[in-house]
Amino acid sequence: MGTNESAPVLESTIDELNLSGENIEMIPYNIPPDHPIKSLLLSHNRLELIPQKLLNLATLDISYNEIAADIADSEVIEYPNLKSITLSGNHLDHIPKSLFNSLNITDLIADRNKFCDDTVSLAKFEHLENLDLFLNMYKKFPELPQSLVSLSFGFNFVSELNLSLPNLTQLRVPGCGIKIISTDCQFPNLRLLDISMNNLCEVPPIDSIFPKLETLYISFNYIHEFPKSLPLSIVEVNASHNVIEEWNDNIDHLQSLTSVDVSHNKLLTIPKVPLSLTTFNCDYNFIDKFEYFNFECVQQIQLSHNNFHEVPNLSKCTANGLYMTHNFLEEINMNNISKVITRFDFTKNMIKEIPLDIFLIERVQTLNLNSNNLTSLPSGIASSSLTSLFISENNIKSLPELPPNLMTICAVSCGFEELPKELLNCPRLSHIDFSNNKITKIEKFPACRRICLSYNQIKDIPTIPDQVSFLDLSHNQLKHLKILGEFIMLQDLDISHNKLINIEHSSLPLMTSFKISHNPLNKYVLDFTKLPALKMCDVTFTSIHLPQKVPDTIKEFDTSDAGLYNRSKSPKVRLFQPRRCGYSEACGPRPSMEDALIIRSNIDSQVDIYAVIDGHGGTDTAILSAFFIPQYFVAEKSKGIAAFSSIIKRLIERLKKANVRDGATIAFTIVTPDEIGCAYLGDSRALLIRKSGAVCQLSFDHKPTDPAEIMMIKENRSFVSEMRTAGILAMSRAIGDFNIPGVSHVPDMTSAVRSKEDYRLVLACDGVFDVVSQDEIGTIAVNEKDVNVAAAKIRNLALGRVSQDNISVIVVDVEKKK
Repeated sequence: MGTNESAPVLESTIDELNLSGENIEMIPYNIPPDHPIKSLLLSHNRLELIPQKLLNLATLDISYNEIAADIADSEVIEYPNLKSITLSGNHLDHIPKSLFNSLNITDLIADRNKFCDDTVSLAKFEHLENLDLFLNMYKKFPELPQSLVSLSFGFNFVSELNLSLPNLTQLRVPGCGIKIISTDCQFPNLRLLDISMNNLCEVPPIDSIFPKLETLYISFNYIHEFPKSLPLSIVEVNASHNVIEEWNDNIDHLQSLTSVDVSHNKLLTIPKVPLSLTTFNCDYNFIDKFEYFNFECVQQIQLSHNNFHEVPNLSKCTANGLYMTHNFLEEINMNNISKVITRFDFTKNMIKEIPLDIFLIERVQTLNLNSNNLTSLPSGIASSSLTSLFISENNIKSLPELPPNLMTICAVSCGFEELPKELLNCPRLSHIDFSNNKITKIEKFPACRRICLSYNQIKDIPTIPDQVSFLDLSHNQLKHLKILGEFIMLQDLDISHNKLINIEHSSLPLMTSFKISHNPLNKYVLDFTKLPALKMCDVTFTSIHLPQKVPDTIKEFDTSDAGLYNRSKSPKVRLFQPRRCGYSEACGPRPSMEDALIIRSNIDSQVDIYAVIDGHGGTDTAILSAFFIPQYFVAEKSKGIAAFSSIIKRLIERLKKANVRDGATIAFTIVTPDEIGCAYLGDSRALLIRKSGAVCQLSFDHKPTDPAEIMMIKENRSFVSEMRTAGILAMSRAIGDFNIPGVSHVPDMTSAVRSKEDYRLVLACDGVFDVVSQDEIGTIAVNEKDVNVAAAKIRNLALGRVSQDNISVIVVDVEKKK
């Protein structure tokens, strides 16, 4: 069976037949048992049966078919020369019994099935070397042959590692729920052990069980002490994302060790390490100094989010980048700095002065000093080779002469009252960001492609450079704007939140984003023929009357005109009703904007809904979700947060019918007179800010590496790799993403009873939280009474801190009025 006996006989000259991905239900050839064929590749089809007898077959791949164990057991399979068989992704709950007729197998690949505790011992395969049982349903290890060299057993359900395999060199058991490594284990030849994403609290002495180990992955556990007694053979250790507080044993004798990752732990000190170390990551600890660390061979080092008060001695370090963000540095001791470093990041320290010697480093290119205590820059900076300079959130009001090769300068939230003239002497300058300042005067724009001057006090602007492609003048005091000439490069213009009465502009052939919301604009007529490439336009809270319908080419048109919204009945027209709400968005460095917002005040009697929908891989899911969720909400009888479960179910069905291929995260909130409810999927967040500035978190990121999410992903027959669901998605729950196995569409929900201490509700995407802390957001929200300004300041701060993602922020006034 498995072949079509009435079909033509396979030519005897063929020794390999590849029918993978042909969507066949039966092999379209008659293959006699004595046929010389050696390799039969049948993956990704709809086969239920396979040939019973092939005497010369050595390799068989029947992965991702419809083969079930009961069907396979009913067939007498005879492959006496079979060496390699791949059974991945079928419906098997045990090894087909007939397969034990082929005991010469060396490679058995059976991942992504439903194997449980086999009653038949795999030890019968005495020649088996490579065994893959990844993502099955074992609750204990089956009996295994001593011949094994490589075993992949990740994402099963075992609680104890209790094996002894003398020839094994690679053992991968991530995500199994292992709590104990038995001291009775013996792996005398093991080189690689991956036991990450388990429930280990401790590990036994490594050299007693794994005396030849070279690579150890124990990240994402609950280990409180760095592994003891590492063997001399060890090359790499990843113990990140644990709760390690103790690391007392020196490891300087381990001269083969080149890489150590102890980030995201609770370490206070680091013992002696070997000179052989080339990569060291200790981000997110409590380390304040290195007493014995020799960095002579280190090529990559990460020291951010610690308690360092001074730069450790890195004078002999060969790394080309030094990252010491979020520490307590007050000065930069250049005697401890290597002269080969080209990139410095000292964000979030307490540095008061920049040493002149840093500019004498011959190849220094990037200097990030955001959020320090600087009041000026030294004049010696002009002679440096800097190309990127970041000085946001410092009390700097003026600039000295700048380096001639400077291409990027960000000075957000400083004290500038005018745009520095020194920018005009930088011929290669392409990006400036002076948002959140007090600039009133601009004599001349530098010839840049990207100009960001949001939230200043600008009343008039000079001639806009011809080469500008991005111009952000939002939240200023402009009354008139002229863009006349051939602006063939201008693609993104944000002049929202000004006092504009009219805009005069010629044809802008490449303009894709045009934000003009929150302006009177009672004399401006929006002429789409002058904007042939337009994809996004926001006219919320303007007096603009559309003389024509919204063109089909536009993907997003935001308006506060309910009549226009109701007439259009299109997902591309989005109704914003920001009664007590401010919002701010930016594409950031991404090639396109994939986020969407829901802002509907009084959508029902005394009920408001708000949402940030952070798209990824495209815009379809976000756009359709922003369109349908308000409709589904209105149709629900219950107007509480519990209604979101049925809303999501309807939405998922709709998105599947639309065959969307992208996805999105969402933070969705309902505000009623008595309660604030939140439903969420993914890593967009909702925060409730009290009047004191205290932050109440309403949502919690759905990270694939969280133990509860790992269990859910396993139950959904998927896995976690590289901190991503199925190795693809950086979150475990989302809307859409139907092609990614394991992603859940079930939201989590929280609620908070409203009190007189409530002040602001903030929703934002992960592009904000990647670089801005929740406490910082709370401070901005409390200190800024205007919710529109608060949203803009948060957005501008994220951009100034070089967020690499789209930015979306909503700030809602939830203070109870007397």
